[in-house]
Amino acid sequence: MKGLRKSRRLDATVADLTQAEPEAIPLTWLTTDHLCGTVRYDLSEFETGYAGGDARKEPFEGRPDFIRELAPALRELTRGVSPDVGERRVVALRHFFRFLDRQKHASGKDVSLRAITSETGYLYRSYLLETPRRVNPVLLANTHEILEVARRLAGLTSVEWPIIRKSNTPQVHRDVDPLAVARIRAFALRRFRRGLPVDLEATTPAYGDDPLDPACVSGVILEDIEAAILDDASLSEDRQKFRTQAFAHHRRAKRMKTGLNREETTPAYIARFVPTSEEVMAAYVVIAAETGWIDTAKGIDITGQWFIPRDLNESHPDSQDRGIVIARRPKTRDLMRHVSTMSPLSVHGIVRRLDERSRFMRELVQSRIDAVRNGIAQSSDPENEIQRLETRLRSPFLFYSHTAKGVKRVEMIDSAWRHFEDLKKALLATRRAQSWSDEEREAISAIQFSDFRDGFADRVFEESGGNLFAVKAALGHRRTSSTTHYLAQRRQVAASFQKFAAFTGVLIEEVESGFRIDPKILMARCYTADQIRTLSPEQRATLSGPRTRMGMGCSAPTDPPAELAPGHRSGDICSVQRCVLCRHGYFFPNEPGAMSALAERLGEIHHARTTMPIDLFNRSSLNVEMTGIAHARDTFFSARSDEFEAIAEAARQDISEGRRPSIEPPHGASPGSLA
Repeated sequence: MKGLRKSRRLDATVADLTQAEPEAIPLTWLTTDHLCGTVRYDLSEFETGYAGGDARKEPFEGRPDFIRELAPALRELTRGVSPDVGERRVVALRHFFRFLDRQKHASGKDVSLRAITSETGYLYRSYLLETPRRVNPVLLANTHEILEVARRLAGLTSVEWPIIRKSNTPQVHRDVDPLAVARIRAFALRRFRRGLPVDLEATTPAYGDDPLDPACVSGVILEDIEAAILDDASLSEDRQKFRTQAFAHHRRAKRMKTGLNREETTPAYIARFVPTSEEVMAAYVVIAAETGWIDTAKGIDITGQWFIPRDLNESHPDSQDRGIVIARRPKTRDLMRHVSTMSPLSVHGIVRRLDERSRFMRELVQSRIDAVRNGIAQSSDPENEIQRLETRLRSPFLFYSHTAKGVKRVEMIDSAWRHFEDLKKALLATRRAQSWSDEEREAISAIQFSDFRDGFADRVFEESGGNLFAVKAALGHRRTSSTTHYLAQRRQVAASFQKFAAFTGVLIEEVESGFRIDPKILMARCYTADQIRTLSPEQRATLSGPRTRMGMGCSAPTDPPAELAPGHRSGDICSVQRCVLCRHGYFFPNEPGAMSALAERLGEIHHARTTMPIDLFNRSSLNVEMTGIAHARDTFFSARSDEFEAIAEAARQDISEGRRPSIEPPHGASPGSLA
């Protein structure tokens, strides 16, 4: 019934086109896209023919009558879809027209919509298979869709159409170095953190009259930005002189204060108040690495409800500092969700800061929209310009361009892709990167922006214990086959085979020895140090009890203290597992691997200490936990304290360089709290 209603609605919307004379059917139209604004489609090349000139498009003959039969169908099939989907249908039509050229030269007859038969479909299928392409099945299916809609609108019956079955042999994905992805992500995060916070009160253009007043420099900068975006060159001669004096005084004061011998450039002044392309690119890299969103991140609409805080009345009172970031995927129009904390460097914090940093530019863009809409400002295409500017207002990824003119200085992330290569070059130029091997540096250079989605899928797969469906849900895939493509790298296949071989061998040994199969013992023998591959009876008895992520025992794994896990639901396994602070935890100092787990946790806390304000850290439970770990180190591993500290430092270094995930500091921890 749903498909029937859609078909009737489609017939009603194009009735005027199908009943019109062929010459009256337009071949050019505009559609409005939520993310990209106005999208223009032009089929005139199919009417006149394409003679070549573009290396990506082969020539084909024009068919005026045939394209006007197909135009109403293509017009409807491009309505409400992303530009990428619409372009794929146009590309499929180009391939079909080249096929028709061959058929015309062979038979001497041209084609019409009424002359399309099943034989045409099978001949077209053979034509496509002459050139092996991964997109052949899509080309054949899209062409069939266009023809079917056109025949239905013309009152013709449908025709049987063949398909091209995809190979069942899994394709090996290009290897993506997870360490290189993590290093770029960590560098982008450091670059984003170095950005200057916006002074929201300073964005009100209230200027003084004293050029020696540092506050006047801010007013002059904002005046320059406003004049550049609104294309207003009416700055008076007195104001120009005032501007020169203010800048000169500020530069002299800065050199005396910092001891620098170089002058701060005008773009550096402007970067204090509006985002730069480098800052936005760094933010986009971090968001892509954290969410796996490549194009989807552009679907975050900050003019709507893009973030939903968790309800404090729900059964998660410990998660009031978390929420869900929402974006619409351009390809499928599905809503994608990502759970984010509200910390400054989370996805929510980054988007919110970009919104605040670009607020002054957004106000100027809105004033331009109002001026064009009310006829105050002149525009060659008012409707198109308003839609384009409204699209910019919805995007959080705006930056100020020094090369464009007028309101085009406010650019979106689409224009900043070239800066991803600059970001990689900046990373390779750092002092830390100079010590990397040639292979590691080449891995950085080989990373493409789309590889962050592969890295995200790899991380979810590892952290979920190899759960394919967790990766499928995180990536927003509808079919499992799409997800397996991201997990088919040679490195992943080899690692999975090694884990499976080790697990199978240990399982056979346990069965042959007559032991009861215990998952914790299998995990300890398969995925820990080599010295645990053979367990004593005492170690087996120890491992059989409840264990935590730190390798400690727990006397009440489903009943953690309320001060540590205030939102715990009765019967669930403790999700906090901060065992050093818990009265239910007990330690096995003689168990292999016990020292490593404790030292790595200390490294996590040391990293959190470097990212938090020192007063907040001293008042938080992390400081108490660090003291407890130090006491356990001095009590049980005093003779191995150097080794203990080396493991902790290695873990801290891995986190800082992105080789392992970091812990979230307790957001908003109050003095004395154990939140």
